[in-house]
Amino acid sequence: MRFANEFGFCELNSFPGCNQIVISNHGYIYPHHQGKGHGTTNHRLRIQRAKWLGYDYVLCTVRSENTKECSILQKNDFKELDEFYNSKTKQHIKLFGKKILFKRMVKNENFNINRKRISFLNGYRVE
Repeated sequence: MRFANEFGFCELNSFPGCNQIVISNHGYIYPHHQGKGHGTTNHRLRIQRAKWLGYDYVLCTVRSENTKECSILQKNDFKELDEFYNSKTKQHIKLFGKKILFKRMVKNENFNINRKRISFLNGYRVE
């Protein structure tokens, strides 16, 4: 499932064989928004969406040379689980993971992340 906003996009896909794990991949910030903190903003939105969708665990795949995304994940308590060489894409990939807890949903038309008003999940936010 692809999620997009004015800063960029990411994908959240169920892990085959275990429906409580979500794989987050293809996170991207549009070039004119890079270097402005929007990677962190979109990361937080990605985790909120995974919580809202009811997942218990998030796996993230990141190209090893993407040091900005690796830093965002580490700052947000993701554990680096492994690194491998993808023989099809000829790239080194890092695998990160984090347990997430589903919390109750509260009705709210918009909520504030990083001082920007972002409409989120049909007016709900996670507390």
